[in-house]
Amino acid sequence: MGEQIEAGTQRVVCQPWERSSSGDRGPDGFSLYLSHDALARNLLERRKQMPKEAPSSYSWVSVDREPFTAGVSNEVYEQVAQSGDDGFRVKEPCELPGDILG
Repeated sequence: MGEQIEAGTQRVVCQPWERSSSGDRGPDGFSLYLSHDALARNLLERRKQMPKEAPSSYSWVSVDREPFTAGVSNEVYEQVAQSGDDGFRVKEPCELPGDILG
């Protein structure tokens, strides 16, 4: 088991990612955003920058896991706020707090 993001009461949006490498798929961490709007803006920018043909190795939104809201500490929330629409990226292995807020 890897590092765990510190739990707290600050709400952030978590977008799971998956990697694809030569047809192999697997988890590739997640990004944290202040809002669903910030996530949507980030995804729109990523789509604009995608090449017409998929590269042999890339990371994209998980098709199996929807974005969700999680509770994080004030310190983690500040890091997310500083990242703006780019999101605060966390690579595997890392876990979000066990108590996910609805």
